[in-house]
Amino acid sequence: MPRKDWTGSFVFPEEWVNRTILASKLIDPSWDVVEFGAGSANLNKFLKHSQRYLPTDLVQRDPSFQIVNLDETLKLGSNFDVGVAMGVLEYVSEVEFTLNEIARNLPNFVTTYCAAKSRLRKFILIRRFIGWKNHYTKKEFEDIVHQAGYKILTQNKLEDRFFYSQHIYKLQKSNV
Repeated sequence: MPRKDWTGSFVFPEEWVNRTILASKLIDPSWDVVEFGAGSANLNKFLKHSQRYLPTDLVQRDPSFQIVNLDETLKLGSNFDVGVAMGVLEYVSEVEFTLNEIARNLPNFVTTYCAAKSRLRKFILIRRFIGWKNHYTKKEFEDIVHQAGYKILTQNKLEDRFFYSQHIYKLQKSNV
């Protein structure tokens, strides 16, 4: 079923927890964290109690959440050391704009991206059916990351399907 509307009472799949655990291991324990598309805010369970954590999403799932639309100018209201977006960037309209906004606000960024394996029409249609709004290859995505001013510190393949491959990235602004 396509995941185009995140505002309802969507049940987040349990397998996403493993991806969240991997992300938590890429975050320095002294960093304050803002999570984009936090969903059920599982990341907070794997952080140190001393770390400040702000969950954000398109909807306010509980009072601790800040509403953030990554297709708009980013307004966090305070400073954080790292942003985290797991399974989110595929759903933004303008990845270049979003990564530039994140880089303007955050020196570090941990994210996943499901890169298109091909520009074949059938693969793009599958991505659109899922609700994904962009269709970059791995190289194109990494070029956008560099253009936003980030360098890739680590990357690991998480999943390989016939129409995409998903990687997790730890990024740092080049001037840090």
